[in-house]
Amino acid sequence: MKRIRSRKIPHALLFTGIDGIGRYQTAVRFATTVNCTGRTAIRIDSSDPGTLNERDDAPHFPVCGTCPSCKKIITGNHPDILHIKPAGSAIKIDQIRSLRNTLSLKPYEARHRVAILERAQEMTIPAFNALLKILEEPPERTTIILIANKSSDLLPTIVSRCQQIRFAPAPDDQIARSLADRQGVGMKRAHIAAAMAGGSFDVAKKMASNQWQRQRDWMLNEMTLIGQGKPKNGKVSIRRTMALAETLTNDRQMLDNVLVAIKSWLRDLSLWPFMPEDIINLDMATQIGKLASAIDADTFFTGFTAMDTIEKQIRANANPRLALETYFIKLTHNLSASGGSG
Repeated sequence: MKRIRSRKIPHALLFTGIDGIGRYQTAVRFATTVNCTGRTAIRIDSSDPGTLNERDDAPHFPVCGTCPSCKKIITGNHPDILHIKPAGSAIKIDQIRSLRNTLSLKPYEARHRVAILERAQEMTIPAFNALLKILEEPPERTTIILIANKSSDLLPTIVSRCQQIRFAPAPDDQIARSLADRQGVGMKRAHIAAAMAGGSFDVAKKMASNQWQRQRDWMLNEMTLIGQGKPKNGKVSIRRTMALAETLTNDRQMLDNVLVAIKSWLRDLSLWPFMPEDIINLDMATQIGKLASAIDADTFFTGFTAMDTIEKQIRANANPRLALETYFIKLTHNLSASGGSG
């Protein structure tokens, strides 16, 4: 961000990183900073572009927040701060053509126009090519900000024309502290949510909610019962897993939530014999310790890697019920063969 300190504002920025770590908020604050009329100078105290409304180590973009420009940008009503996101499944060429037409005109009132393209990795190839033409001859007094998960998801010719800023996942302790201080979440729940969130504040907030916690508690109870099933009760266990797969696939939102919970449960069981102090589900330590002592850790590790594969298949539009039925049946068999205890 040194260019901004010296008022050499880049014509194209690429913000990469996982969802929920403040890339969009930072893009909006950038737009506010370069257009704020209530400050006489642009000052940034850190080169780390973390989320401004959550992270303690985030850069300080000094804006007054009260001038007409700030108010319009913050409320999303500024005519020169343009927001583009996928229309349906992708950002299409017509959207980029419309952007090009707008950028060919002078800004209405902004000192510096900003166009923010969310989920830029979802652009069609024709849209990428149309955007490349804009970047090859960038408009004056304009910065285009692309927000994507990875630079490798974009065309190299696009990436080469942008100043890239990588957003690192937030540390678990920082997320937990934020949940406790800003959301009023109890520390035990905050630490569990943070550990499952993969460095994303947005994901952690969802996982700290009462609804998610209820789903997680139910799912881990079901998984514990599966793990405790004795071989002689195999038929009962299979029926239970088949019913479980049906229940999960009837609610796609719940499915997405509990897949994370299942992976955390299997991870903890795999880890328990070696580092029990590092488990995620701290409130289930007693159950995890009992089950982990009765079954070979390799069985849980195999289940964890298989669940990772299943999760990717479901996201790639595989039949979720069939995938989960197959997974649960195999897991039940492996657990029974490894010595599940009642």
